[in-house]
Amino acid sequence: MISEVHIRNYRSLWDLKIRLTPLTVVVGANGAGKSSLLRALAKGGSLPQDPTFGHSAGSTRRIVTAAGHELAKMPEKFHGQLLDLRLDQLRKENRVGEANLLSSNGDNFANLLSSLGRRQLESLAREFTAVVPLFSDVDVRPTHGGHHEVRFQDRWKQGIWYGPKEVSDGSFLALCLLALRYQEPVPSLLAIEDPDRGLHPYLYEQLINRLRDFAGNGERTKVVISTHNPSLLDCVELDEVRFIRRNPTSGYTELTEVVGSDDWREFFRVHDDRLGDAWLTGALGGVPVGPTPDTEAAEE
Repeated sequence: MISEVHIRNYRSLWDLKIRLTPLTVVVGANGAGKSSLLRALAKGGSLPQDPTFGHSAGSTRRIVTAAGHELAKMPEKFHGQLLDLRLDQLRKENRVGEANLLSSNGDNFANLLSSLGRRQLESLAREFTAVVPLFSDVDVRPTHGGHHEVRFQDRWKQGIWYGPKEVSDGSFLALCLLALRYQEPVPSLLAIEDPDRGLHPYLYEQLINRLRDFAGNGERTKVVISTHNPSLLDCVELDEVRFIRRNPTSGYTELTEVVGSDDWREFFRVHDDRLGDAWLTGALGGVPVGPTPDTEAAEE
């Protein structure tokens, strides 16, 4: 299993190393390079060449495995999955078909659920209704012309089933994230952009715990998510967080980890051990940074 990835010459990732824990949380401002990093991690085969930043050499990745072996490319059996879930796509009716893996934007979600075995769907429904107790069941029901859609059963009135557009964004997204563990085959690396969007803050800790459960010890799969939500950061461990920012002079993406030293522990104590509050001070990186005076002068 992959433990570290060294990416060179891919978009704003000029020379970046990232250590992967079972769950890795990438934190940074808009435009810091989070999406590029997740793409570079989840992509199998070779990285596509991208002339955007005028790199003089081709894009490369070097992989370090848990056993300490260095590889010049992703392992042959590597299967990465990158999700940038869109709620309008998740809600779509699907023409009935088989789907064992969720598409990148989630537009085959109804087919994914309908492809689960009966016991799997029942297990998923139990998990979901424990997290969102407004509902007592979920199912996929036919609509018209060979299509079907996801439906949600009301907790108090069993005869009422809500359609996709009648359910909140957070409820729909929670169901989707819980369903990821039933995919086949299980991805070697699952990368999710901003999975907390639309979720009620109450669900952040449950989301993080379930992603950790999905990753387990990281031997079968790694989970990498991006965020710029300080409340979500209060639910993660320091060792899971990677802060990224764009260097104000070069524009390249830089990455830092939180060091568990006495100085850092004191820093967090001052902020009541809340990583989100500590991050917003700007001392940890991963926040918007304007150009330096030298850069401004050069632009003039």
